[in-house]
Amino acid sequence: MPSLVQNRSSFLSLENLNKYVCALEDAKFLDQKEICLKLKEIYIDFSSHPSNLLQHDLKGLINYFSDIDHLFYRNVLSKTISEEDHSVYINSIGNFGQLLSLALQQNMNGLCFDTGHCKIENILFIIKGPFDLAHMSFPKSFFYGSSKETLGLVNVKFAFLDARVPNELARIAFDLSSVTTYGKLILLKKLIAKESIGTIIWPSVAQNVSLFLGSRFAKQQVFWSARYRNKLFDTVDKYFFGARPKKQCIQYNGVSWKYGRFFVAEWKGMEIQNSSSKTRDSLDQNWIGFIRRKKSQGWIICATISSERKMQDPRFHECILRLIKSNPHIYYFYTSREKSCPLQCLLLSNGYEARFKKINWMNTMTPILGLFDLILDSFPVGASHALCYALNAGTPFISLYSCNNLQSSLLESLNPLIRERRINPKSIGLVSDAEEYLDYSSKILKKDSPELIDNLLKAQLETIGKCLNNPTGMYHDFASHILA
Repeated sequence: MPSLVQNRSSFLSLENLNKYVCALEDAKFLDQKEICLKLKEIYIDFSSHPSNLLQHDLKGLINYFSDIDHLFYRNVLSKTISEEDHSVYINSIGNFGQLLSLALQQNMNGLCFDTGHCKIENILFIIKGPFDLAHMSFPKSFFYGSSKETLGLVNVKFAFLDARVPNELARIAFDLSSVTTYGKLILLKKLIAKESIGTIIWPSVAQNVSLFLGSRFAKQQVFWSARYRNKLFDTVDKYFFGARPKKQCIQYNGVSWKYGRFFVAEWKGMEIQNSSSKTRDSLDQNWIGFIRRKKSQGWIICATISSERKMQDPRFHECILRLIKSNPHIYYFYTSREKSCPLQCLLLSNGYEARFKKINWMNTMTPILGLFDLILDSFPVGASHALCYALNAGTPFISLYSCNNLQSSLLESLNPLIRERRINPKSIGLVSDAEEYLDYSSKILKKDSPELIDNLLKAQLETIGKCLNNPTGMYHDFASHILA
């Protein structure tokens, strides 16, 4: 048995990691090479202890790393735009999670978890974070398609790690939210054996992915990404990405990435998320009350609903500033969890404190989105599924049609029609550069022309509805990928 001094050294390594990641919160510039070298240095120390050392207090180590991993997302990954940098960071911090996950598997070898009868058509979506968030549109669309399909290609179930289980999924979902990360991993292993799960799918989230996919929990393990195409670990067997107008497979970064059709309105029929959803979070309720008061005072309400990593471009900041300057009837909201971001500093320095508010987080998106008059999408990298949520809530958007945005599911699905000139991008709020973005926004936001916003909404709903309105398309395309 390792000594107390040896055991303490494992925690000291994680303490050093925690201190370093904490210090990155205030970093003005993230140097990828420097960060990864430091993570490597700490990892070498962490992994140099005997394997049984990790098993001595594995529960404490896993729970500690889980917290650090969340912090790393907030201080580093949430600010990273480059796909290459994002991939490198995920792998660097993931080394710790992989080692802990492997140690957990070794520790459970003596327990009786019979997985020999598990079948790959029995799939389990592991849901990390709230189910209301935009990137959860993939499992919702997949499940909605399966509920409409009589052939039953695969059997779908869900495990919720953090959030409550929606009533609509109660009969096929498992609530793991009441235990620590270590407890969730143990329960997941038991659940896979009990329910004969052969395939687990992890939708998009970076936090804790190395703990849950870094070792072999199921026969087949799938990662689905909303934005980045990252090759993660050898224990990830298949990769799904966003959407395409038809089923497709490409090679990228040494692995195969599968694409499929996407059904944008899947939450409407199921009432998992719609404009009448109850807003359970008190902060969301406060924002709804505040926005309604501003609307009653005659303001036109605009908002940007991208994550902070997509809102770093000075050209976008300048565009928002010019819009607010030239349109005295606009009140602006943006989403960010940063204490102080460049956009906020710019607006404050120009004396517009009374014309904007920062929303840290929306736990129930659609009820709030439906109160905005227009979404001003960030550029050069914008939102995607969140814009679809906005449309379903009755709010149109303006977005930049650029190479940086073409990776998104929304523009990937629209792009074939645009290339074939079957639709005019500008007619559905897609503009080509920053100046056109500013001109178009200024025109449509005129207080005496509310019909322009209404017309844009109608055009977007009609066009996007045609492209993304196949209820079973995603289910068929991705189910065939799962079974292949």
